[in-house]
Parts: sequence; C-alpha cells; structure tokens
Amino acid sequence: MLNGVRWSCVVALVPVVWFENFDIGMIIGLAMIINLVIASIAVALIPISLKRLCYSWSSITDNSNRRDWFYDLSGGWRPCS
Repeated sequence: MLNGVRWSCVVALVPVVWFENFDIGMIIGLAMIINLVIASIAVALIPISLKRLCYSWSSITDNSNRRDWFYDLSGGWRPCS
C-alpha cells in the first residue's frame, strides 16, 4: 500500500509540473489514494464475507454447483460443511 501511495505522489507531480496547477495534481493524487484504500478494504472484506456466508471460491465458480448457489441467494440456508 505504501508503494501505491508513493506512485500516486509521483503521478500527481506530472500535472503539477506540466500544467503548473497544484489543484489538478492534488485531485489526481487523492483519487488514486482513495481508490487504493477502497480496493484494499474490498480485498480484505470479500473473503471474510464469503466465509461467514459459508461460500468458497470453488462453490461460486463451479458450474455444477450453480443451482445450489442460486438457491442460497434466494434466501435458502444450509450450514457450513
């Protein structure tokens, strides 16, 4: 994550130097940092949520298990195995 923050600062410097406008660089840098933070949170929360819902990646991506997956989406419940 620190590497992403460093690169956002480098990328934000380009419009500051090119257009001589600090505001554009600040907006671009903050947008990259906010995107990085939201992506990091999603990467952490998606597996946790799937585990609490008793899903695994194989149960979501396996074609033979589609019927059970849609059943669970519709409100059906089955205990974790």
